[in-house]
Amino acid sequence: MIIAGTKPDNLPRLSDQGGLRNFRVFDSCDVDETRERIAQIMQPHVLRPLAPLARHRGCMNYASIGRVGLGTIRFGRMLVDVESISGYHLLVFCLSGHARLALATGEVIVQGSRGVCVAPGEPFRGEFSEDCEQLVIKIERGALDGLLERRRLRLKSTLDFASPTALPWTNVIRTLTSDPNALFLVHNDRQIAASYERLLLNLLVASEGIPLSSSRNSLIAPFSVRRAEDFMRSNLAYPIRLPDIAEAAKVPVRTLLDGFQRFRDQSPMQFLRNLRLDHARSLLERDRCDSVTQVALESGLTHLGRFARDYRSRFGETPSDTRSSPR
Repeated sequence: MIIAGTKPDNLPRLSDQGGLRNFRVFDSCDVDETRERIAQIMQPHVLRPLAPLARHRGCMNYASIGRVGLGTIRFGRMLVDVESISGYHLLVFCLSGHARLALATGEVIVQGSRGVCVAPGEPFRGEFSEDCEQLVIKIERGALDGLLERRRLRLKSTLDFASPTALPWTNVIRTLTSDPNALFLVHNDRQIAASYERLLLNLLVASEGIPLSSSRNSLIAPFSVRRAEDFMRSNLAYPIRLPDIAEAAKVPVRTLLDGFQRFRDQSPMQFLRNLRLDHARSLLERDRCDSVTQVALESGLTHLGRFARDYRSRFGETPSDTRSSPR
């Protein structure tokens, strides 16, 4: 499937990147250096020139706003190949030029206002035109997944920043990337960065989130899935593993994985993690334990740093925030 973008003349202007120009990461005439410097911020990838090397010039600007990163990349006519996006959501637009991308959902032409969103775990492969300047937005998985999960949404794979519903999000991006003073302030102040992070993510989900397929949940789950769920609910505090759950469900591990993916749209261990987090929240809301640590341990969440991170991702606040909130 090929999806063409809106013509550039009809766009809200995102091409003024005066703010990001002050956050230069590198300039290089060497392809290997270009690949390595981009990989330091994004992830390892294949970068193959489709034009004579003598003409190569690569550059990147990048600024972090909490767990959201905004950047621009230029490297001429190039093929990029990422086997699997690792640990973040990637949004890509073309400020100039175009790109032909092969995604899990099909082939997309990125041009004008049309961009793409590539979820964690999905492949990313594409060819970028000689005059292409990309706007890339990197969102840490932990910052976005909980918000999507709570609302039972996922992001569209193709985005249009000129659409009426997306304009509030587009306007915030435009302000940050074009105004040097605004971006400098947000980048260097943690509290302001956290506020902008929440604003950007909520606007993105509101405009580009679509409901998860309800067909899975409308089907009656087999006994093996329900037995597994009952076993997990009865053993939240214990260090149970996937083979333990499969044994309790009386099916092979592969059958259990397939069943949960089909009927619960997640893995058994993800389901268990969410059960434990929900149980921890219930204890905190009822103030049933002496400390947050005790709550975590009684819920089977023994890695305290990961517990705090996953809790914030799922509920949008820290365990201490929940415990101290008036009920």
